[in-house]
Amino acid sequence: MKILLAVDGSQYSEAAATTIESQFKPAESEVLLVHAIEPAAFFEQDASIRHRSTHAKELLARTAQELHAAGFRSVSTQVVEADARTGILSVATDWHPDLIVLGSHGRKGLEKLMLGSVAESVARHSTCSVLIVRPAAAHSAHL
Repeated sequence: MKILLAVDGSQYSEAAATTIESQFKPAESEVLLVHAIEPAAFFEQDASIRHRSTHAKELLARTAQELHAAGFRSVSTQVVEADARTGILSVATDWHPDLIVLGSHGRKGLEKLMLGSVAESVARHSTCSVLIVRPAAAHSAHL
């Protein structure tokens, strides 16, 4: 199974990675870790752009290491320069995963209306199945 895991360093994406580790067989899974960084702004310094890129690569490397430790052998990473919605969907279009896994930030009300939901947008526009994961503590707090 080809699984695209969107990673942003939050507790929500950590929960998504943990879900992959516990719910899928490592020998039967190929995982692509994706982190989207916003495109450089006109006035942004080169050092800031390099810092964001370095941070993204470190985040992906840590997550890949955790998946390798859990027995996953086929793990690759990709940093994409795009907003998260567009980046995840673009990579999915090129890579053709069977499943996209990402965390839900649990936004509600006005914040969700104003900022939108990456998870909701990916679920609506993806051509494959999407699994949206919440951390256990966040889930029980909403019950």
